[in-house]
Amino acid sequence: MQNPVIDSVNNRRIHQVWGWSNPYTLVSNIIEDFSMASEGVIDFQVVETYDDANIFTEIDSIPMSMQQVIYYFTPSNNRLYGRTTPGTLQYMAEIQNIVKFNYNAMVDFYDLDTKRNNGVIDEVWVYTFPFGGMYESQLMGPGAFWYNSPPLAHSGLNRLLSVMGWNYERGVAEALESFGHRSESALWYTFGRWNVFSEDPNMWEIFTRIDKDFPGGAHCGNVHYPPNGLSDYDFANPRYVISYCDNWRRYPLLLDQTRSINRDEWVYLGGDYHRGYMVWWYNHFPRYEGVYEGILNNWWHYIVDYEEAVALANSTPWVSIEDKTYPGLPKDYRLNQNYPNPFNPTTSFSFYLPVSENVTLKIYDILGREVDTLINKKLTAGEHQLEYDASRLATGIYFYKLSTDNFSQTRKMLLMK
Repeated sequence: MQNPVIDSVNNRRIHQVWGWSNPYTLVSNIIEDFSMASEGVIDFQVVETYDDANIFTEIDSIPMSMQQVIYYFTPSNNRLYGRTTPGTLQYMAEIQNIVKFNYNAMVDFYDLDTKRNNGVIDEVWVYTFPFGGMYESQLMGPGAFWYNSPPLAHSGLNRLLSVMGWNYERGVAEALESFGHRSESALWYTFGRWNVFSEDPNMWEIFTRIDKDFPGGAHCGNVHYPPNGLSDYDFANPRYVISYCDNWRRYPLLLDQTRSINRDEWVYLGGDYHRGYMVWWYNHFPRYEGVYEGILNNWWHYIVDYEEAVALANSTPWVSIEDKTYPGLPKDYRLNQNYPNPFNPTTSFSFYLPVSENVTLKIYDILGREVDTLINKKLTAGEHQLEYDASRLATGIYFYKLSTDNFSQTRKMLLMK
């Protein structure tokens, strides 16, 4: 904690002088929220706390002194939010970019590399003053990747070390959001891509879909956009949208179950939609046994210990969805008879996929000529249903054919006008 005493007369620390939250209370609340959001899967425990006068923030590569900290946090000297005012800590941090947190110096001073290598600690959380030069999240060590910040090497680390940088003038919601950016980075890296408009979407891309981009096809959203959001941080939007969010409770078996949701889903005690949405969003992360398409069904593992997750995924046999028992659900491909049949002019098609794969659903006339393509893309495993309007077709017998890499079936239907 970079929280030194700056009022020596009354022995008050920075957070007390400025009336900000006690970092110990913030940490306790964050741990509680993660446990609640993950339903006990994530169990953070504080094993060491360094609450001393050491400061690892540097200005123009020179470590800040206690006198500088006192100067910049004296109201007459530091217009805290006067970003465009030269000479303020914020100006030097955000405009001049000369305020930096020396991560390597902190790791060396507390021997955190040895402790991480030996499994004494898993990660480091830092509470510091505003504009203390930290990234929200930083990944250090061999093989480090983008973690909402550039990767950082350290010669003493044999394992990856996550470092969270938080400020105690901000609340629990902001800390959960910062961790959310880390989560997005880890899952983006795990799945190898994050392009929600991809024609061949991966599970992470599907999970983060919002109604703004896919009307009627929202899933769980991302850190900044809830499923019904229309702009950044639109957590309090009362607008109702159709969402597939409930499907992620049975991952990797995603069905076509939808319902209407809005901000009432995640309102927190006291009306904090920001904090509530973070907990709601995390609560939908898959956290189940097994491996699907080479990736653990417990996404949290990649977020809290990426190396261990990769090793576990590589050593765990792939489990297809049909190997699991889901009462009342089929375990094999199935193409149902359209309903109604005969029909005029609309009918409904439904089918079941045991695995996620590329799918085509096409309509043919009695002579075998293709007259329509209803689906030509990758779909998730589970039940699928769609409506078809045949208004432009003439009365007669038609065939519809479902094709995948491993399955093909054709059924007959009758259009009567």
